[in-house]
Amino acid sequence: MVVWAVAASVAPGRIAADTKSDLYVDPWGFLASALHLWDPQVSWGGLQNQAYGYLFPMGPFFGLGSELLPMWVVQRLWWATLLTAGFAGMLGLLRALQVGGPRVRVIAALAYALAPRVVSTIGTVSSEAHPQLLAPLILWPLVLVDRGRLGARKGAALSGLAVLCCGGVNATATAFAVLPAAIWLVTRTRWWRRTVTYWWVACVAAATSWWVVPLLTLGRYSPPFLDWIENAGTVSSQITLLDVLRGTTHWLGHLVTAGGAWWPAGQQIVSARSSILFTTAVMTLGLVGLALRGLPHRTFFLALLATGLLVIAVPHEAPFGSPLTEQVQAALDGPLAPLRNIHKADLLVRLPLAVGLAHLLGRVPEWKSRVAWAREAVVGAAALLVVAAAAPGFSGAIAARGTFTEYAPQWQQLGSWLDQRPGERALIVPASSFGEYVWGRPMDEPLRALTTAAYAVRDAVPLTPAGTIRLLDEVESRLQTGRSLDGAMAMLRQSGVRHLVLRNDLSTGASGQPPVALARSALLNSPGITLTKGFGSTWVDAANERVFPLEVYSLDGVVADELTLWNAADVIGATGAAEDLARLEDAGLGGRPVIFDGDLTSALMPERSVVTDGFRARTRWFGAPRGQDVTSTLTQDAARHAPDYLPWGDVNRRSTMAYDGIRDVSATTSVAQDYRVGDLQPAHRPFAAIDGNPTTSWVVTGDASPELRVEFGRAVQLPSVSILPLTSRDRFGDALGIATRVVVSTDHGSVESRLSTSGERTAISLPSEPTTTLRVRITATTAGSPASTLTGLADVRIPGIEPREVVRTPERAAAGVPADSAILGADLPGRDGCSAVHNEIRCLPGMLLDPESSGALTRDVTGLAAGTSSLRGTLGVDPQAPAASLLDVAGVKVEASSQRGYAPAELPSALIDSDARTAWSPSGSDRSPSVTLTLDEPTRIDALRFQVRGDWARKAAPALTVDVDGTEVTRRLPEHGVVTFPAMTGRRITVTFVNVPGPGRPGLASLELEEIELLGHPFQQPAAEVAACGSGPQVTVDGRTVRTSATATHEGLLGLADITWSACEPVELDSRESHRIEVGVWRGLVPRSAILTRDDGADDSPSGATVSSNRVSPTEVHGAIASGPQRLLVMADNANAGWQARLDGTRLEPQVVDGRRQGFVVPAEASGTLVITFAPDTRYRWGLFVGLLLAGVVFVGALWPERRRGRTEAPSVDPAMPDVRHHDLRVTVGLLIGAAVIAGPAGLAVGLVGVAVTRFSGGRHKWVLTAAALLALSAAVAQAWLAPGAVGGSALEGSLRLLVLGAFVLAMSPPREHPSGEA
Repeated sequence: MVVWAVAASVAPGRIAADTKSDLYVDPWGFLASALHLWDPQVSWGGLQNQAYGYLFPMGPFFGLGSELLPMWVVQRLWWATLLTAGFAGMLGLLRALQVGGPRVRVIAALAYALAPRVVSTIGTVSSEAHPQLLAPLILWPLVLVDRGRLGARKGAALSGLAVLCCGGVNATATAFAVLPAAIWLVTRTRWWRRTVTYWWVACVAAATSWWVVPLLTLGRYSPPFLDWIENAGTVSSQITLLDVLRGTTHWLGHLVTAGGAWWPAGQQIVSARSSILFTTAVMTLGLVGLALRGLPHRTFFLALLATGLLVIAVPHEAPFGSPLTEQVQAALDGPLAPLRNIHKADLLVRLPLAVGLAHLLGRVPEWKSRVAWAREAVVGAAALLVVAAAAPGFSGAIAARGTFTEYAPQWQQLGSWLDQRPGERALIVPASSFGEYVWGRPMDEPLRALTTAAYAVRDAVPLTPAGTIRLLDEVESRLQTGRSLDGAMAMLRQSGVRHLVLRNDLSTGASGQPPVALARSALLNSPGITLTKGFGSTWVDAANERVFPLEVYSLDGVVADELTLWNAADVIGATGAAEDLARLEDAGLGGRPVIFDGDLTSALMPERSVVTDGFRARTRWFGAPRGQDVTSTLTQDAARHAPDYLPWGDVNRRSTMAYDGIRDVSATTSVAQDYRVGDLQPAHRPFAAIDGNPTTSWVVTGDASPELRVEFGRAVQLPSVSILPLTSRDRFGDALGIATRVVVSTDHGSVESRLSTSGERTAISLPSEPTTTLRVRITATTAGSPASTLTGLADVRIPGIEPREVVRTPERAAAGVPADSAILGADLPGRDGCSAVHNEIRCLPGMLLDPESSGALTRDVTGLAAGTSSLRGTLGVDPQAPAASLLDVAGVKVEASSQRGYAPAELPSALIDSDARTAWSPSGSDRSPSVTLTLDEPTRIDALRFQVRGDWARKAAPALTVDVDGTEVTRRLPEHGVVTFPAMTGRRITVTFVNVPGPGRPGLASLELEEIELLGHPFQQPAAEVAACGSGPQVTVDGRTVRTSATATHEGLLGLADITWSACEPVELDSRESHRIEVGVWRGLVPRSAILTRDDGADDSPSGATVSSNRVSPTEVHGAIASGPQRLLVMADNANAGWQARLDGTRLEPQVVDGRRQGFVVPAEASGTLVITFAPDTRYRWGLFVGLLLAGVVFVGALWPERRRGRTEAPSVDPAMPDVRHHDLRVTVGLLIGAAVIAGPAGLAVGLVGVAVTRFSGGRHKWVLTAAALLALSAAVAQAWLAPGAVGGSALEGSLRLLVLGAFVLAMSPPREHPSGEA
């Protein structure tokens, strides 16, 4: 009843997101799709990640249950079944081991079934709790064989049947569940001669073959997605030694996001003081029980416990950490990646501690007590303690937040709508790591189970090639700007996308993504995208627009079919990767297949080639919000081991950063390169402190000793530096702590200095000797220590040094032809945070993201062919420093007391630009906002017109003070906005808004003022700024100046259109290997791109021919091809080494196209019947079939009665220990080695002390065990009161690590007088 109460604790009628949401909507459909390895439905196709594992038992359980009961009831029954199996299995195991009495076995079995990791995961990822709960059932039959109560074949088959029931969803968890049984067998006397060993190995192999063969096939052909999710450092970072003891080892139980605790029950167990104490107390009792004499098979349980401790504790980087941590983490991120989630080894600790608890409580009747009921009270207290330790499991917290009754109706309607349009692929936008919606958190995308239509989505666990991920990230990056998708639209059409599904019901607050309003603005501002359909009841979004929960936008124009045939002459080559496809379209070079250098083969060599710089060397933070997960561009050295979605193994195919004037610049941390909270901010990299631009800055957060380091590469004379700290709160607000003290160091000494906090530079004199490095360390800020705030440096001016960033394109592939074009300028664009919809530009608070580059564009381009080319490009607005001079209106200057944001559309100039789309708003802290207009000439004024958005004037009805050259009048702002007063003449007009309190009035902070008009004196409308030849941005090619022109329209200055520049004459390139192209800042506008092209009369608008085809199964496509020249056949599906194509029986050479699509080269004159197959699917399906037969054999073997004759083997005991002293020595040495491995020299010292105390305690071993328990409980008390739910500081964690290690050593060390026969 207790375990059932946990399963039933979630509110009735609610479905929780557990493991795979498809099981709750269409279980049979999901299982049917799992019969094929390749799934063409999602994101252009991919291998299904362990979908086969649901074929038994989880999938059929939900399928059969859904035929009879509501799905929420089926879910509760599933949880109850698992918990019951874990409880019953542990109960049976304890009975077979003859440990404890009937009542204490129940308590110990509850402690195992309701262990912290089980309570944390049972309602969220029950597939991980599943094998842990069945582990006792795997071991139990083998114990019965050992005791002579079962025959070898029968026991092995029953154990194999339990392994079969673990399923194949999580292979690592199943492997750890099998490990205790394996250790049991090898700790038997002469195990290699016992028939049960071989029967068991055969049965386990038969029980797992149905998923092992598909798993191996998956591993052979799947993208390396294990490299693209969490790493070993993340998984182990929160797992202290105390967590290992008490069972809070799953890193997601420690995770708290913007939406709240990821796993509520897990977080409560981790952070609640009572849970810390209760769980530690339960496991400490188990630890003491393991140390007591008389425990059967103690050697086995010690080996199990030691294995679990080492597996979980060693990877954690900590004070007094393991000397092997670095090597183990590297292995877990490399060849041992499948074992990276070390928390799955938790059962190796839980099982022996549960046995120890039973043994301890079983000894209670032997205790001497004057009170008869004391022994009963102790057992009862232990039972209550076990239940209390699992308390969060009874409150409904086992389910993650966001339970739901069903998938929202709008998603069901969308699924049906797409089903009616076969062949029309959709892309779900914007991206999100998980399916977190305002109506619930299914975590998986709802559409998967609601339609058979193909769709794509960018989420946290991509199972597609790296090129597909990069393509989707490029779309997301453009969506987050709120501006037109431009070339990404053609890129999507080439990929076969017809519809874009905008999910306005995405819970961006929980997912950490920018508001969906920005993506909606991007779609509505993209010519060629049309709103087609809306689903659900409308609401008002973040941009104050009425929207449907789901909106379908359709791409106009021709969309690529499933198979397209291109002439080989139309194919172009390029450096870069799939994200560059959109930039090729932007430059007018798209609309054709592209073979990137990393995919070049001898089968087809493009006749034309392009150099791009979009495939940048960056660190990818896989756990960060989508579109905000990459750092600034890295140098070649820094990028060598940087994690990213890499399409090819050659890391040198990326464009990298280099520096002129210095060798390198780096920092201990920066918000550009170290993900903490919120977005990565690539603009605020270390170079920003030395770029000579005070509006940029190097920024750090939470760094106790932030240091900027500049390497000159040579000895330079450096008499002084001047430093300007970051003082402006425009970007980071009150979170900023202004640097007040720094230590500046050279090779010859350090100087400490105070910094001005008023925006002035501080000159600091340095040692006179030449130096090769300069280091600036921030030691104090206005908010205290740098460790607890955000701080930074705006400018570090180094006399005689003018550093410059240079992006270098990669060297061309040896087989590639010289490039006739270059597309440059793929810096991260940033965003102004504004949505431009329905004649209104509305800027969203906190959404400003600075662009990566705000200086000159400098590129070293390799692989360009000599000849004459045209050169053009674009400029953009820097949101932090808009081009104010270009926004000015002739005859008037406008100033404001404050402003809410800094985008061009919300500057004070918006009040006089005659553009109703723009509006100025005061900051929320401005109590009396004012606007001042300064005219060139004195003007007679008797009326002002205020154009306010919405009905704010009617609701707020504020007072206005109008001051004209010192003469004031006060009026109320009427609803129509016209304020009249006696005529006054003057040049300076100041309008101050005064709040009039009243119920329901919105206040001045919500003011959005579009225009101020001087009635009778209209302002001039902004005109395009045109720079004639020679007046445009400064451009040089290989040191030669190129004259340019430029055009900046008002739309461009608002960020709604490109600001263009072009060279006045063709540019001549010589035959040198590398060319330098530089574009300077022009009138405050930052260069965004430079495009070098050659007009050679080539066809710029080729088109492919659709191949009539029929997809006969998910892994087989048939078609026909007529004779012709050499051609390239391109599929819509993602590329994979498993695809094969035959034309009239002749195998075609495979070729990756567009960095992600599968293609095949069709030789000249070849024709006939086309058959494309995904070859590994045959092996996959045979593996399932043969595995089914073998699993049936195990099932029959488990049920088949055994003959009485020869039924059992002779009972076995642990390996013989003829000399107890030898056994004690081995245990002691093992403890010391283990302590040293876990905690290094400090651990060895603790081990020596613990062993010495135990060995010389005489007959007072119980006092040693009491000391061990007190050490463990002391660690729990310290954790609970000093750092609940956190690792804590170094001193705290180091102390607790040694305390817990001391408890383990004291408990496990054999005393001098070890009872004979005890193992």
